[in-house]
Amino acid sequence: MVILNVLKGLLQRWNLFKLTFAVTYKCNYKCLTCNIWKKYQDQPEILNRELKLDEIETLFHKIGKVFWISITGGEPFLRDDLVNVIEIIKENSKCQILNLTTNGFNPKLITKTVQEIAELDIPLTFVNVSIDGPPNIHNKVKGVDSYHKAIETLRYLRELDYQFQNLHCSFEYTISPFNAGNFRNLISCLYEEGLASVVSKCTLTLYHIGHLYDNYPDNPESEIVLRNKEKMLRDISDCQQLCSNGSSLLGLLRNIYLKNARNFLVHNRSPISCVASKHSLFIDPYGDIYPCIILNDKLIDYRKISTKSLKEISRQWQLKYKSCRKCWTPCEAYPSIVKNPKVLLQSIISLSFS
Repeated sequence: MVILNVLKGLLQRWNLFKLTFAVTYKCNYKCLTCNIWKKYQDQPEILNRELKLDEIETLFHKIGKVFWISITGGEPFLRDDLVNVIEIIKENSKCQILNLTTNGFNPKLITKTVQEIAELDIPLTFVNVSIDGPPNIHNKVKGVDSYHKAIETLRYLRELDYQFQNLHCSFEYTISPFNAGNFRNLISCLYEEGLASVVSKCTLTLYHIGHLYDNYPDNPESEIVLRNKEKMLRDISDCQQLCSNGSSLLGLLRNIYLKNARNFLVHNRSPISCVASKHSLFIDPYGDIYPCIILNDKLIDYRKISTKSLKEISRQWQLKYKSCRKCWTPCEAYPSIVKNPKVLLQSIISLSFS
């Protein structure tokens, strides 16, 4: 019934289909996959520029209705007013889907906060714990001895999941050169931990270099990925085999994402034209608006926009980015899949006979 209501919502008019909002760049881990954690270490004074609650309310009042809100960071749960932030977002955006990911640093705090978020009764609320491999690999990737905290958080959230119809909790795994070939090992660990029930709902994403992550390397991305490409492709195959829930709508969308993730890794090019700036946007913690999380190409400061002007700005940038195929992040891939009926239908047919 919940998913049916969301599907009905898709037929309504929305100012935006999807908005990704980094509520903070504070982070208490030191991940190899990004350098967000260095931002306030190198420039502590800019922390004070992060939006306060009244500014967030102004921001979302100007933007208006958004179907899907994705909360990211940094570590979102380092904001002690996170529930208030999401309540403001819900009231102004009328969103039908909310998703956020945590590193699981404080199991009890995160569980309490997620319960309060679930009680806001957004129709579909997804919370994922970021786990990037078995214990030794996860800890290496995160730069902190944190695997057991992540597992404990996931165990608490699974129990909470049973209590709320709108809540869906699992884990997120980022395939990267730093953990390539370890997805199957992680699944074995989760079974040993008694967490088999979360496996079918996992989210898998690919390591990317881009603006949000501030992780531009000395060597080209192709050199970093090339050495581990076969292992990364195997991880995608393992996810397709071990985490199948294709009978559900959400499982179908994930399978379409994974199928095309293989194509992206092989060809280093998105198989689908991106809808960023047309149907989705990224907003950083300071209120600066970008077409997506990858491109460092600021559109405007939210203080200078109205709902009408935001639509006009989006139209201006659509021509520039309509052929962009630089990434295959879930942040942009899922809107691109859903907003392209031809591709969606072709993918469904292809998956049905594969």
